[in-house]
Amino acid sequence: MEITITGEANTLVAPELARLHLNVSFSDRDKARALQNAQSRANGIVAELEALPCEILDDFVVGGVTTYSHRPWDGKSRRPTTHVASCAITAIFKDFSALAEASAAWGELEGVDVGHTSWQLTDATREQALAALIGEALDAARTKALLIAGHLGDADVEVVKVSDRSVDSPPVERAFFAAAEGVRGAAAPVEARPEDIRLQTSLTVLFATI
Repeated sequence: MEITITGEANTLVAPELARLHLNVSFSDRDKARALQNAQSRANGIVAELEALPCEILDDFVVGGVTTYSHRPWDGKSRRPTTHVASCAITAIFKDFSALAEASAAWGELEGVDVGHTSWQLTDATREQALAALIGEALDAARTKALLIAGHLGDADVEVVKVSDRSVDSPPVERAFFAAAEGVRGAAAPVEARPEDIRLQTSLTVLFATI
């Protein structure tokens, strides 16, 4: 006799990496000036990132400067052409306190937008956690199969086939923010307190009674 069971397991793991998205953007009627301002600001941030030790920063990516031009509408007519130069920068932090300090400093700079932060695990931690979940899911499926087999008068079961039904969840981007208690004033950098990342696996296991 064959028995098909779905075994599931899930866990919560504290994030280890924070991927911060920055955008540098300047607009001006003089295209060369807009481009120069964006390049200068972006290069300044890149220099700061390059100076951070590996204990704080895992990596960073610079998208390069892009430009576009448009003529704003003031409700009556087109205004003179405005040129916009921008540069996207992504920084992956290991140290969340350093992330808060850097975000606060960059957020005060003209032409810099501090975007969202996504929270991630290292590849090693993710693989280790998923390996443990697979074992738990298989054990859960086998336990159910043995209960069914026992009720039907069979003593044991063996695995015939396993199908992975898991769907990876997107990176967690939600976070709670709070200043460190009793240490910083109202204008202090905000400390990121991300939610744990949920990992889960779902296996469909075909058993045969023996």
